[in-house]
Order: sequence, then C-alpha cells, then structure tokens
Amino acid sequence: MKHCLSFLTVFFSFVLFTFPSAARADLVRVAVASNFLVPLKEITAAFEKSTGHRVLVSSGSTGKLYAQITNGAPFELFLSADRKTVGLLFLPAEHHYIYAQGKLVLYSREKNLFTPSSAIKFLQEGHFDRLAIANPLVAPYGRASREVLAALSLEETMKAKLIKGENISQTYQFVATGNAKAGFVAASQISEETKGSFWYVDEKLYSPIDQAVGLLEKGKGNPAARQFFEFLKQKQATDIIRRYGYGVVKKKKQSLQEPDLSAHD
Repeated sequence: MKHCLSFLTVFFSFVLFTFPSAARADLVRVAVASNFLVPLKEITAAFEKSTGHRVLVSSGSTGKLYAQITNGAPFELFLSADRKTVGLLFLPAEHHYIYAQGKLVLYSREKNLFTPSSAIKFLQEGHFDRLAIANPLVAPYGRASREVLAALSLEETMKAKLIKGENISQTYQFVATGNAKAGFVAASQISEETKGSFWYVDEKLYSPIDQAVGLLEKGKGNPAARQFFEFLKQKQATDIIRRYGYGVVKKKKQSLQEPDLSAHD
C-alpha cells in the first residue's frame, strides 16, 4: 500500500511539473458579437491548446449581449461589433481596446447578379423583393448598412424591401437560403465563398466598424480571463483575424480613449 501511495505521489508530481497548465486550468466566459463567432472559435482553440484553460462562448447581437451584461450575466470578456457599446460600460482604459475592424459586403448567392462596378445600380433599380440587413437597433453592421443606404439616397425607397435579421448571422442566413435576393453581411462571413455576387462596400459610405473588447468586472479577478484578453493582441490571434477579412489596427491606435457614443441606438 505504501509503495502504491508513493508511486501516485511521484506520478502526480510529474504531471503537475510537466504540464503546469493542468494545475491551474480555469474557465473564461466570453460574450461575442455574432459576426466574430467563427474566427473566435479558432482563436479559443489555439488559446486552450497553449494554456490548458477553457473558454465558454456565448454569441448574439451586440445590443442584446450588452443588455445581458448590464443585467448581471456572468460574462468576463465582451467582444463587441463596435466600440460604442463597450464605451457605454465605462471600463478603465487598460481594460478595453479595438481588436478588429469589420468590413461590410453586399452579397447574393446568385452569380452575376451584380459586380463591384454595378452594385450601386443594382440597388438603385431595385429589381428584387427583399434586401437583408441586420437590425440597426441592436447590430452595428445593421447601422452601417443603414448608413450606406442613406449615403446612396435609398433609405426611404428600400424600407418596404428590407428584411432585418436579429443579428448579422441571421442576416447572412436570409441571403444564403434565398429568403432575400441580396443582403449586407460581414466580410468574414463570405471569406471562403467562391460563388455568388459580391461588392465590398466603399468604406467611405459608412462609419468605421471598430470592434472593441472589454475585460469586464467579473473577469478582473480571473487570471485566465486577463490572459485571454491579452492573447487577442498576439500574432497567433491577429493572423486568424486577418484571414477572416478583418483589419487589425496598430497597437498604439487600439485604445478607446474617447469612445464615440453618438450612434448608439
């Protein structure tokens, strides 16, 4: 019996010494805007592999996640689809930054429905029943879509044709399933699409989609949450972010020193 106990003591000491992450593996609870869910899954897999920690992810529209956070949801990090909503949480400067810059795309699953040079004419002529956008009241990509339509003087004429997704994932599904002829989606959603029609919308037509991450009050005391917060800045994570069609700002420009709250609905 003594020999058995000695063996187990040596064995577990070896495991803890050789795999130190296993001794302090923790859970990180993350809320993420639906547009960033797919790249985040890759990032969390890399983080879990390198640290031994686990990441529990919940996704939805930015507005609804914000409401959950302010009502006490147990999230420790919040990856928003804009910078405005994270700004409303009034976190300390060192607890938030811009992790990605989103890009808006007009997409249809039909080939040759429009080209980058004919996309505006396609919208102006309006030979379609439905155009999908994310709900501007809760989704930053929806606000950007509305800005594009306004810039093209089409906001009023398109009202009867709009079908609004609860978030950008549902908006993409409207287009992918043919429930809408075309729609404004996130570039990340069509990064691997080879068929269909695409127009990467001129970024002058909408406000920058600066996506911010915040380390929330419930995450401050969790070293794993702080570690994941920093991991999002590392090359391993930013390479994944770029591969999905996002921009990555330079570190010195990542701060949200003066959050623009004017466009929050």
